[in-house]
Amino acid sequence: MTLGQMRMKWKILLTGDSFDLQELEKSFPDSDTFVIVKESDGYYLISTDFDSCQSSAEVKNKAIDVLDVLNGAKTLALGGNTPIKFGHIVREKADGTNEIIVEISETLTIRDSISIVKKDSKGKIIEEVYPADDVPKWLAFALGDKKLKRALRIYGEERHSWAGLYKIYEIIEDAIGGMQEIIKKGWATKSSIKRFKHTANSPSAIGDEARHGKEVTSGPKKPMHLSEARSLVETMLIRWLNSNENDMS
Repeated sequence: MTLGQMRMKWKILLTGDSFDLQELEKSFPDSDTFVIVKESDGYYLISTDFDSCQSSAEVKNKAIDVLDVLNGAKTLALGGNTPIKFGHIVREKADGTNEIIVEISETLTIRDSISIVKKDSKGKIIEEVYPADDVPKWLAFALGDKKLKRALRIYGEERHSWAGLYKIYEIIEDAIGGMQEIIKKGWATKSSIKRFKHTANSPSAIGDEARHGKEVTSGPKKPMHLSEARSLVETMLIRWLNSNENDMS
C-alpha cells in the first residue's frame, strides 16, 4: 500500500528555496516511505514514519533527522545554499479537518528549473529527467548508513568551509578503506587528493580557514581554490552514494 492510498495523520509544511522544493516534488514519487507533495498553500513532507507519533514533538524529532540528510542530498543534486526547514506541522483530525500545530516563517528565492527531455524519432517525449531524481535513493541510503548520514548532514550546512569539506573527505576515506581505495575506484586522483589536503592544512594558503594553526610543512606551490575543493569532494560523495546502488543490485 502506498502513501497515496493511506489516510495520513501528520504532514509537515516545508519552507526554503522554491526551486529546490519544486524539483524535489518532481523526484519524490508516491512511495512507501516519504512523499513531497504540492498543495494549495505549499509543499508538504508526508511519511509513514509519522503515523505512530502521538505528539507534534515526536513528528518534529523524526522530521529533523530526515531534513538533515535531505538538505545534504538536495544540495549535492541541485546546488544552492538555502536549507529546507519546517513551516508548520499539520495534524489531520478524525473529522477530516486539519489542525496547524507549529508555525515558522519561511524564506523563498527564485531560480530556474532545468530538466533533460528524451524524445523518440517522432518527437514524442518518452522520458523527462530532473536534477533531483537521485535524492530519494540518496536519502534512503543515508538513513540506513551512519557514515553516509553524517557526511550528508555536514555537506548540507549552509556554509561549506575547508574544515567541513575535510571532514567529509575523512568520512569517505574511512568508509571506503583508505585513500588508495578512492584512487583505485577512480573517484579522484592521488595528486588532487594530496593538493586538497595540503591546501586545507596550510595557513599560508588559506589563512584562518586552515585546519592547522601553524604551517606544519611548506605551503603548497599551487593552492587549491575552495571551488575546486568543493567539486572534488562533491564528486567523491556522489560516487560513494551511487556505489550503494551497485552494492544492492
